[in-house]
Parts: sequence; structure tokens; C-alpha cells
Amino acid sequence: MTHRPLSILLLAALLALLSFCGCRRHTEAETLYRRAEQAFGEGAYSSAQRLIDSIPEVDATAFTWIRRGTMLNQRIILEYNRRNLAYLDSILPEVQREERKMASEFVPIFDPESLSDTLYYHFADRYAGRTDTCCLRMEFTVDGRARVSSVYCGKKPLRHISAKAELPDGSYALTPTVPYDDARNYRFMRPDGRYSEVVCYTGRSLRPFVEIIATTGEKPIKISYAGEHPYSYYLSKENRRSFEKCYRYLYLKHRVRRLEQNKELAERTIELLSRQLAEENDW
Repeated sequence: MTHRPLSILLLAALLALLSFCGCRRHTEAETLYRRAEQAFGEGAYSSAQRLIDSIPEVDATAFTWIRRGTMLNQRIILEYNRRNLAYLDSILPEVQREERKMASEFVPIFDPESLSDTLYYHFADRYAGRTDTCCLRMEFTVDGRARVSSVYCGKKPLRHISAKAELPDGSYALTPTVPYDDARNYRFMRPDGRYSEVVCYTGRSLRPFVEIIATTGEKPIKISYAGEHPYSYYLSKENRRSFEKCYRYLYLKHRVRRLEQNKELAERTIELLSRQLAEENDW
């Protein structure tokens, strides 16, 4: 009975010694965490995250500091998203206003292929819907998918399946190839005996062709049709202008969509991390 208090004292001393040694053993991990915390307070988020990542590398058993580092990283990601959300809230309304303003310049028409979808073209495009001249037409769908049509009208058929846009320096872009199918590539004879051909191109591979027309300023653009017979002409200023307008509007439309998606993602991330950090603090 007389030795029991002494045993308890020895056990307490041993536990204190082990705790002290454990703390000393994780000193490097603690130092890295403290430095990361300081970097976070100074707004150096990337540096803070690099320090956090180093904690398990220098001491894989420093569980307390690894866990605290994980929580600190969540706070960093939360702050990133709060800043990103503030930035998006500052620019999104202006881009949306610009997109709505430009939308008034476009006229809706029914898609002649499906008779259900609606296409849009620029109100000043005098080639819209025409099949009685050689030209390029550009329209887009309500969800922002571009469509270009190469139109031929002449005394003999070309039976063309693609088009090429070429600049004076030799640089060029090609449309996709669309074989004759009487749908996206269709042909007919006009009452005056001339042949008309219309080939419609869609998809992401069309983008270089649109860009070379819409973004090269005043440089002349040679359009060539690939078919059974060669045929080429130079794009008119009016034709080029309709491409420029459509391209600019689609850029704005897609930018608005990306900004809205990024804003929604930032809001969801903030909500999730805020809830997780609150639960951690309660625990």
C-alpha cells in the first residue's frame, strides 16, 4: 500500500517523458506546419500548400500535424474559391450584358435539314439562305454550335465535298469532308438550268476554318471547293463580315457559359468546404 503512490508517480513521469520525446520527434513536422500557417496568413497560398505537402514527406508518423495540415489546406482552397467567386461576380454581369446586346443582331430561321431546330444568322448577311450564288453561309444553333455551308451555283456541277480558305501567305484551313448524302450535302438543278450545291459542315474540326476567315482582318481570302472540277473565288467583304459577327457572338456566348459554370462550381466548393471545416471544429 505504501508503494502505490510511488508507482503512480513513476507512471505519470514515464508518460510525460514519452509525450515530450514524441513532441521532440515531430519538431520538424510542426515547424513546417507553423511556416505554412504563416504563409497562409500572408496570402502566399502556393507556398503554404508546398509546405503542407512536405509534412508527411519528412515525418510520416506526425499524424497530428498531417491532419492539421489537411485542414489548413482546406482553408486555403476555400479562400481560393472565395476570391475566384468575387472575381466572377465582378466580370460576369458585364459579359452577360455584352452578349445580350449582340444577340439582338441575329435573326432566327428554321433549320431546313430537320425543320425542328432553330438557326440564327446575322441580320446584315445578304447570303443567308441563298443557293443561287457562290458563297459561304454561317449560322449557329440556340446552344451555340456553329454551322457553315459552302454554296455553289454554276453552269456545270462540281459535286464538291469540302472547302478550303487560303491566305496570301499560303496558310490555310480546311472544312471537314462531307460526302454526298442528299442531306448535309445536297444538289439540285435550278429552273434556269444552273446547278446548285450546298454542303453543310459542323463539329469542332470546323473551328480553324471559321477562325481564319473571322480573325485575319482585311487580307484577301481565297475559297476553293474540292470536287470533280476545281473551283475557287475570293470571299467578299460582306461574306467575311457575317463570319466575324457570328464568331464574336459565339465567343461571348461560350464565355458566359464558362463563367457561369465556374461560378456554380466555386459556390458548391465553398459550401462543401465550409461545412467540412465546421464539422472538424465541432469534433
